[in-house]
Order: sequence, then structure tokens, then C-alpha cells
Amino acid sequence: AGATALATGKKTRNGMVGMTPDSVVAPTILEALQKRGWSTGLITTSAITDATPASFATHVPDRGMQHEIAIQMAAKKINFLAGGRAGFEGIYPTQKMAIDKYAQKNLGYTVIKDRQDFGELNDSLNMVLFDNVPDDVTSERTEAMADLSELTQLAIDKLSQKGPFFLLVEQEGTDTGGHVNDADYLTESLKELDDAVAVALKFAAQNQQTIVLVTADHETGGLTFNEGARGKAVQLNWATTRHTGQPVPLYAYGPYAHYFSGKMDNTDVPKRLGRALDLKEFR
Repeated sequence: AGATALATGKKTRNGMVGMTPDSVVAPTILEALQKRGWSTGLITTSAITDATPASFATHVPDRGMQHEIAIQMAAKKINFLAGGRAGFEGIYPTQKMAIDKYAQKNLGYTVIKDRQDFGELNDSLNMVLFDNVPDDVTSERTEAMADLSELTQLAIDKLSQKGPFFLLVEQEGTDTGGHVNDADYLTESLKELDDAVAVALKFAAQNQQTIVLVTADHETGGLTFNEGARGKAVQLNWATTRHTGQPVPLYAYGPYAHYFSGKMDNTDVPKRLGRALDLKEFR
């Protein structure tokens, strides 16, 4: 629901993706820009069909409909997809083949699952689908996987060749770390996100026409800090293993960054972005 609010400017029920509570399709900021001719990309450290990337490109009543999300995502012809393979392993209903195989054969996608194969990617439609992603604190990154900053740089290199683009980059581990109350895992994930943000900011500083937004769809864990006495470590306190209603920060850089100052509802984010980009669907 949080991701749908950020993507569409509409509130919905928890678990619904790209739809209003009465199951009406809600157009997303990605779709509006795609209609305008922009290139688009979605990157996550979770499954590419997980709730956040799905909310920007697909419309289903339940986030658990992974195969349907994969089918819609492929049909949308998003230019750069990167994340876990889950969902794309399903059978395409009319072709009797895995969805990624269908996308490669019928839609023109190049599909790879190893960072060593980045050189095989084309300049139009690409899927980087890893067999496994580090989606819990016990998982370890394999040599086949790229880190988030590497994927972000790769996506920017590909997408920027054709002009303006929209790219969503998600670090799922900050949420996972909050759910299991693991501060070390959360910190490592946050550092990986920070490195990816640095890649985006470097491009934006050189490009001078790019807006970079950094935020979250919710807070997880209710983490607070108690400053220890002099010479003692800071104490961390967790309130829950679930999501909370705690406000999250939003950082903006680039042209129209001033549109994103002050306290705002999550549905305001795509509306203000639409105002900056003159998108009538979101003004």
C-alpha cells in the first residue's frame, strides 16, 4: 500500500498493488513517463516481482500474485529490470514456457543471471534476474550477484543513452533488518543503499537535468537510540518487529528539489513529481 501511494498518488488496502481499494487500476508515475517516451527501469535487492517494484509497473489485487506480476511486468516492456528471479520462473499461460524465456523469445529482452554476463546486455530491453537474492539475514551474496551501486550504474548507463528516464532503486534489506531487529544487517543494507545513491547523485551533478529522490514507503522496527554515558556505547532499542507509523525522511536533489520540502503525505510525492514534470495525470 505504501509503494502504491508513492507510485500512483492513491491510497489503497494493504497488500494491493497499483489499484485503489475498489480494485480500479491506478496509473503509475512510471507508466505516465513511459507514455511520454521515457525509458524506465526497476532495481531491487529482493525479487523483482516484490511489492515495491510491482507497485510502479503492475496492477493486481494481491501482492502474492507473483506470476501475474511477472507477466504484466514483462508485457510493459520496462527497459531495465534487475532483481531476484522469483515470479519469472512461472509458466507463461499461452506459451507454456518460463516468463523470462517468453520475454526473451517474444518481446526482445536479453536475460542474464550472472554479473559476468553484463557485456551481453543490449541497449533496449534487459533483465538481470539472479537465482537467489540475500532476502534474509542468513543469506550471503554470491559472486554471480552485483551490488546495488553496480546495478544502479549499469542501469543509468543503459537508460540515459536514449534521453530522459525513470529509475526506481530499492534496498530491501533495510526493511528486513528492521523486521528481525538486526542492527548490523540494517546498517550494512543502508550503506549499500547510500553507495547506490552516490552513483545517482554523481550522474545528476554531471547531467544537471535529473531529480534524485530518496525515501521509504514505511519505517520498520521502531528503532531508537539512547546515548550512553561518556565512554559507553549507544544503546539501540527496538519497539516491534513490524512496520510502524513513524514518519520517514525524504531527500531531494536536482531541479525542482524545492517541491519536496516540508511535511507531506506519501501520496503527495508522485503529485509533486508530476507537477515538476508537467504530467497532467498527476497535477
